[in-house]
Amino acid sequence: MFPYGPYPVVVVSHGYPGSRMLMSYLGENLATKGYVVVSIAHTDATYSDFDANAWKSAFVYRSLDQRFIFDELERLNKEDGWLKGLMDTDKLGLIGYSMGGYGGLRTMGALMTDEIIASQGANSKLLQEKAGYQGDKRVKAAVLFAPAGWFTPESLENITAPTLWVVGTADKTVGYKNVVDLWNNSENSDRYLLSYDGCGHNVAPNPEPKEAFDSTWDIAKRWVDPVWDTWRLDSINCHFVTAFFGAKLKGDISKLSYLDVKVPKGSDAVYSVGSDGKFTDKNSYWPGFYDQTAVGLTLEHKGAK
Repeated sequence: MFPYGPYPVVVVSHGYPGSRMLMSYLGENLATKGYVVVSIAHTDATYSDFDANAWKSAFVYRSLDQRFIFDELERLNKEDGWLKGLMDTDKLGLIGYSMGGYGGLRTMGALMTDEIIASQGANSKLLQEKAGYQGDKRVKAAVLFAPAGWFTPESLENITAPTLWVVGTADKTVGYKNVVDLWNNSENSDRYLLSYDGCGHNVAPNPEPKEAFDSTWDIAKRWVDPVWDTWRLDSINCHFVTAFFGAKLKGDISKLSYLDVKVPKGSDAVYSVGSDGKFTDKNSYWPGFYDQTAVGLTLEHKGAK
């Protein structure tokens, strides 16, 4: 039925509040490149059912939702139906934005601090993992957009899958430094950190719809960043996520050339092309970027310990 399958699977987990369509540009882009993409609509935390219980629901259930979806995909891949045999569930990728990233870190083994667990009262038991839990190893690679986190630093060592972290340096929602600390402490992950200079929390959503500009800033800011053009953000995201999953899920090591850049800070890279139109030995510009288009970006890499 699927002559070119089965295909690697990517599960997308939105923020708080959010929508399963919030990052559709990224899911659709990956689908055209040979992935089965499944985007979760997290109950109680979408724009259509957001209520007073939304925060507690996101805090408690975001990771549990992700693990439930993993189970269901494995079931659907085996049972008779149109999805049977379509997915390579041994090649499972995860994309999490904000609270979706928080859930992703928990799913991969990050453990909550005792103080945070106790603060949730009756829901505390739902935040406690089984003894010895070190993460759901079905996740073979993860992209974490501006993830929130209340984790013990030592538990981040449970994260062994390769990761790509994306965050704005002006993020006031989760805090740029907090994300960098999480990235640094995930020492057993082969990990990349892409920083957008001056960007706030909106590093992942779709381009803003026309209606957003006909409304108030409180509505428009669900998509819009005051500094960065959303179309440019999303194009850059597609570039790096494609390279990352291509290398880490599909095993195409040629894609690593787009990630292992010669100069981490884009503004410091040198674009040098000779009269023959070919790059010279002086060229250190990022592959896939034209002259000056990497300005405002920093891409760092740390190997697993």
